[in-house]
Amino acid sequence: MSTFDTLAAAQDLQAAGIGERQATAIVGAMREATGEHLATKADLEHLATRADLYKLAIGIVLANVGLTAGVMRLLL
Repeated sequence: MSTFDTLAAAQDLQAAGIGERQATAIVGAMREATGEHLATKADLEHLATRADLYKLAIGIVLANVGLTAGVMRLLL
């Protein structure tokens, strides 16, 4: 899990011309929205792998449906 430096983020916003109160509010909203759970590169790679597995599983299911339909046609 990655950490989010709220102080640095607020300072960056202030350096860009946003007032202190607004910067603090924005960073607080970002912290709440992420719940302090930011994805790392490894997390994203894991999700991509999981997505690939889902695609494979769907392909297998569709192939089985096609085979079943073909067998049913031959039998009926």
